[in-house]
Amino acid sequence: MNKHPYHLHAICIHDGNANSGHYYAFIKDHYNSKWLRFNDVRVSDVTEEQVFKEANGGSSWMTAYWLVYVNEEQAEMLKTLNLTLYNAPEKEASSLESEAGQQDALMAVPKENLAHHYQEMIPGAINMLVEDENLKLRELIEGHQAQSIVREI
Repeated sequence: MNKHPYHLHAICIHDGNANSGHYYAFIKDHYNSKWLRFNDVRVSDVTEEQVFKEANGGSSWMTAYWLVYVNEEQAEMLKTLNLTLYNAPEKEASSLESEAGQQDALMAVPKENLAHHYQEMIPGAINMLVEDENLKLRELIEGHQAQSIVREI
């Protein structure tokens, strides 16, 4: 690990039990050196102390479900990306109706178009990183599957 340092970038939290629960994520904003909680449509700043408290059980059934680490090169690149260029204003009670309408509109998007719909919401640089990482993962999976077939033969 000292030769190739990795940095914690995100944590997915499961709050519940094996039969039901809720998932949300903490993602490190390397540009602003802070953690963000992504819980459904709400995004909020949290302290690192709060992140690790919830990842280790918090005050209920919370537990870290999976972790995302980035290597040194990716961590340095993430320090140059301001992920909070769009800062949503605080919601007033009256805006909840329009939010519900937006949710209804999202539900009307055909499932086959959802990936494209969400892709348009992600900033271009991040979208390119995700596509690149997905391609690498797909190649890794295909290589593993090919090795498994050869072993079976």
